[in-house]
Amino acid sequence: PPRHLAITWEYGGDTTWVDVRLSERDGATHLELEHVAHVPDGFWDKYGPGAVGVGWELGLRGRAEHLATGAAYDPVEGA
Repeated sequence: PPRHLAITWEYGGDTTWVDVRLSERDGATHLELEHVAHVPDGFWDKYGPGAVGVGWELGLRGRAEHLATGAAYDPVEGA
């Protein structure tokens, strides 16, 4: 525990909803992330999935890399 996080994300006058759940699957932890945003059709047509939030994949990939290697993030190297 905790196994569930639900938040609102407010940006630029809009609100979106983020729901994160952890569960066990085959002896491992399964992470499910849902980010819901209501955007105008034209915005979706122009940007596709980027219309509702870009960046989750980078954060999750960084987390996976850390878990796989145990390497710490060096902010000086990152800059």
